[in-house]
Amino acid sequence: MKNKEKFFLVGCGKMGLPILKAILKVYPKNSVVAVSRDPLKLKKKLTSLTHNIQFSKPEQLNVETNDCIIFAVPPQKAKKILQKIKFCSNSLFISVMAGYSVESIRKIHPEIAIIRAMPNLPITIGKGLTAFCQTTEVTAEKKEKFLKIFHNLGKCLEVATEDDLNVCNAISGSGTGFVFYLLRSFYDSAVELGFSETLAKEIICNGFIDSSFFANQSEKHLTELIDEVCTKGGTTEAGIQVLKRENLDKIIKNCLFSAYKKSKLLAKD
Repeated sequence: MKNKEKFFLVGCGKMGLPILKAILKVYPKNSVVAVSRDPLKLKKKLTSLTHNIQFSKPEQLNVETNDCIIFAVPPQKAKKILQKIKFCSNSLFISVMAGYSVESIRKIHPEIAIIRAMPNLPITIGKGLTAFCQTTEVTAEKKEKFLKIFHNLGKCLEVATEDDLNVCNAISGSGTGFVFYLLRSFYDSAVELGFSETLAKEIICNGFIDSSFFANQSEKHLTELIDEVCTKGGTTEAGIQVLKRENLDKIIKNCLFSAYKKSKLLAKD
């Protein structure tokens, strides 16, 4: 008789908690096990979600072939926790740890099927992007199990290699922080020009959302869209000239390449 599938979640922090909520949307609560070195403390933290959820310590786990375990812990804690868990051959391991490679996981558990995923912060409101890649052991059934969970957090984008994940981590993961930085610059300028803080935030956030949506829907290249907004001798052209003069393109490129290089470096540690 086939064992009932279980979903083990190790780490219920900033990324783990929305993943837990996504699991509970599509799988029975009694199939979910939240894992912590202090299960009682975690149970108190998750009071509103605890009905029928099980709690366990890592050393108490025995992950079977048809089970799924999701690691959402800081990568520096991963090795110690992984060494405590018993895996069955071809168990599905989903890692959302930045800078912790498949090779690092394989050194401890060489027999498991692995999906490495890079979600960004907007998954917390169901509007994120999760880039992922998989090992050859991941079957269509296991991949569907992953997608069934993560589609509840936003869009999923499959990439070919772990290095592609490093790029996604720089552009989409860290990129969220870079966009916040730009938003703050717009916000500070709007307040300085006389808007209230509330109005400044509303106008700027909606401006970024509307512009991104329009660009995503348009078949035109981004350069063409810039040209369309720039009336000769107008306000947009005046601002774009400053961006070109200050070489904003180079600044952003250096920012993204720096994040990409750091992502690669962390994966080697």
